[in-house]
Amino acid sequence: MSVLIWDDEILAAVKTLVAEAHTKPLVLSEVRRLAVPDQNKFELALEDRKELPPTKQIVIGSYHCAYSCEEHPGGLCRHLSVSVSTPGKLPNVPAVTQLMDMFGFDRKIKPTIWLEEFEPGHKAVNLLQLL
Repeated sequence: MSVLIWDDEILAAVKTLVAEAHTKPLVLSEVRRLAVPDQNKFELALEDRKELPPTKQIVIGSYHCAYSCEEHPGGLCRHLSVSVSTPGKLPNVPAVTQLMDMFGFDRKIKPTIWLEEFEPGHKAVNLLQLL
């Protein structure tokens, strides 16, 4: 069972992490270089990706969060990846929703969502939203 626990110190760390990511967004040429060939897949396997993009990371309770700011053809986007330590398990919807709020996602704008294996047996929920 995963636990989502935070305090003012964690919230300040998230705010700093987001600000740092936004000062140096991943440029479009790098996003394209790292992109997987099939952009329509909901679930990416480890072998689908050459390498993972650079991210800022933080652990909140037992949730592992990776955040980046990325330039996409439609504009600048925020990207949050959320995982748990237990192989074969995914974070639950209420925890992901709470983490989206912490990382500044706008609930009025539906993010693009997909699953991605980042280590053998470990998957993350990924959310991408136009800023």
